[in-house]
Amino acid sequence: MAENARVLYHCRNIAVLRTSWIEENPGRRFQCCQNREGGCSFFRWVDDPLCPRARAIIPGLLWQLNVLENERDTFLRENVELEKRMKWLQALLLGVLLGLLIWWLV
Repeated sequence: MAENARVLYHCRNIAVLRTSWIEENPGRRFQCCQNREGGCSFFRWVDDPLCPRARAIIPGLLWQLNVLENERDTFLRENVELEKRMKWLQALLLGVLLGLLIWWLV
């Protein structure tokens, strides 16, 4: 079945494609009803089951990815602050240099 195939089922809604992140099926895609609260229980796996090795490795990879994304976000925030500080210091230096130039010319 194509990943983006539109699936209609007994409640006449289009199935939504989601990704499981539970330990038993990390990264495995499935289709389900948008109307689960309305009592529709349509559910179908899109991907084949993962092998035991993949189920063991993927959680660790996801953990490492989260750690790296958090570090990246921290570095990006720090970089923004450092850029602000650098602009302030550049403006201060320019002011000092202009002041010295005016003092020297007078």
